[in-house]
Amino acid sequence: GPAAASGRRLRVIPSSLVCWEDWLRRHPETEVLAPAGSMIDRYKREPYASYYGSDELRFPVRPPPPVELPKKTPVVVVAVGGARKVFSVPALASRADTEGRCRAWVGGAGIVFICRAEPPTVFCNAETSDVGLEVMHSFWFAWHAMHPEEDLAGPDE
Repeated sequence: GPAAASGRRLRVIPSSLVCWEDWLRRHPETEVLAPAGSMIDRYKREPYASYYGSDELRFPVRPPPPVELPKKTPVVVVAVGGARKVFSVPALASRADTEGRCRAWVGGAGIVFICRAEPPTVFCNAETSDVGLEVMHSFWFAWHAMHPEEDLAGPDE
């Protein structure tokens, strides 16, 4: 629309993609609205199973992502200051210790990743509280289409 045409940019709003159990452990005071009783069956459906179960895309993507990862591989993008790195969720999980933790450096800041196998999620924290950390979650194909100049972080980054 007009805002996009004018070059305006959206501000990244801090968010996390975590499983409910992990969220509740960190924020036990959280309240959740119950679904309307007449609609409870809709909440039990899994409408995206066929989408997630295949690497097929339902629409063309330009440029197509490199074949180094399946297209729908989840990625975590971490930005600190002007530096940004793209991490594959499976690669982070493979580096994690027995507690699901691994570390990396982004823009000179130490970042701790907390990985969970089921459901596959990654939570990120800066090692010090004075770091302005931005975390974004995406599929590899979608991130690459928007930022084709950015490569995945290597296994030792």
